[in-house]
Amino acid sequence: MTIVRSTNPTDSWFEWTERGRNFFRRIIPENRKTLEWVVQILREAFKFRGNGVRRWKKGDSFSETFCARNFNNFGRYISIVSTRGRRRAVLIIPETTFNAG
Repeated sequence: MTIVRSTNPTDSWFEWTERGRNFFRRIIPENRKTLEWVVQILREAFKFRGNGVRRWKKGDSFSETFCARNFNNFGRYISIVSTRGRRRAVLIIPETTFNAG
C-alpha cells in the first residue's frame, strides 16, 4: 500500500493505492483533511481489542468516504470505500496477526 502526493501550481492531491498479484485499487481522497481523517480512523480502529464492528462516514462536496472495522473467520480487517457519484473504490486492509493492532 502506498500513498503518493501529487502537486501542480494551484492544487495538491493524494493517491492511495493497493497492489496485488491480480488486482490494482486506487482511492484518490479529495483533500488532505480526508486523508488525515482516514489515518485517524485507522489509529482508532486498531486500538480496540476483540471482534467488534464499527463504522465511520465522512462526506464532502464531491465524495463520501466510509470506513468499517469488521471480522470474519480469517481475522479482523478494515474496509475503506470512497464514492464519487456512481464511481466507487474499495481498499481492504487485513490485520497481520489476531489483535495485533
